[in-house]
Amino acid sequence: HPEDPDTKYSLVFEWDHIHDETIFVDGENGGRVFNADEDERCNGDSSIVATDGQPFWMPRFFPRPVSEEITQVTGVKFASADWQPCGHKEITICHAESHYDFHMYYEDEETMNSLPLCDIGVPSNPDLPVCQDTANPDNHDYFKLINHSIPLSLKQSSPEGVILETDKNFCVDPSSAVVRSGIHYGDASETLDEWKTPVTIIGSHDCQLKFFEPMFSWKWVSGCVKTEQTSWPVFEVQDIQYTKKGIESLPDSWKVEVSEACRATNCYPGQMDPPSSEVCHIKLTAQGTKCPEDGCTLLKECGTIEDCSTGSTYVSPWQGEQTGDVCAGATETCTENSDCCAGLTCRAKELNGSSYCTSDENSSAFRAFSSVSLVLFLSCVTFGI
Repeated sequence: HPEDPDTKYSLVFEWDHIHDETIFVDGENGGRVFNADEDERCNGDSSIVATDGQPFWMPRFFPRPVSEEITQVTGVKFASADWQPCGHKEITICHAESHYDFHMYYEDEETMNSLPLCDIGVPSNPDLPVCQDTANPDNHDYFKLINHSIPLSLKQSSPEGVILETDKNFCVDPSSAVVRSGIHYGDASETLDEWKTPVTIIGSHDCQLKFFEPMFSWKWVSGCVKTEQTSWPVFEVQDIQYTKKGIESLPDSWKVEVSEACRATNCYPGQMDPPSSEVCHIKLTAQGTKCPEDGCTLLKECGTIEDCSTGSTYVSPWQGEQTGDVCAGATETCTENSDCCAGLTCRAKELNGSSYCTSDENSSAFRAFSSVSLVLFLSCVTFGI
């Protein structure tokens, strides 16, 4: 329960991970995969299918509704405990390990599913459900970015069992624009090395926050991260400090805890065995400020942010145009500086004879980026506040 139930909420999600029914790369045909590039089942041109008849790399989305009461209090309109068998083979801010992506969406499922279909795919896999930043407006809308709702610091569990404060350096991953979901933002330092702890992710589409996402690996769930590197079976994040909130109820803290039955019987690399029990129970709790009585409001405000793949401000390779009461983002058309988002200047470009918003450090940078897959699973789930 929250400390102040009059103004704060505590939202609890619980589900059972049925190991025998889960699509795994880890533990099959010789053991755990450290890098999806090393397993042919995770390649886009692979003809190998899993027991559910789908390719191993294919996203598996399992959205679930929440009650009207939960939406009224938390702003969350549906949730999805999604499973990634191959991990994220090509993604910049994620490790290639089987893991859960738990999305809490602030738009209803019908709205998300009605988003126009972008031109999906990457050169290595034309069927991946991800969007590249192209001249197609349906693609480019994913790259109209935000710099609100970005965590600046938080407190989290340490291997020693205490909560420690840590600064965060969130960036946008241009390879992570998942169709009818959103583009993802995170701290690349948490996942570029071998993934050791659960992490915080947020996502947006068309200058608006769309979801809050705790992300945690099967290696962590199964207790196979070394005890000196993480906190298990409970990992907690507290006191998240944001640039500013894109919705009043954005979580200030969250916690994931797993049952003893989740512990693998053998964590030796190459021989990672299933849990000691068939049923592994997972519980996720998010806490934050309750929505106002008339409901929460999603902020629509464009912004600029660092590109995870370059370390510089993200610059779109296409000169799309914003509409409505929002500023123009990088490489979007403008007539004067006031048209542009903070940190950008309206400059004349040799592109169609027009002027475009750009940052000083990237004034000549109009580059293309590669895309990446996200793969997603769920058995049963109950939600409550």
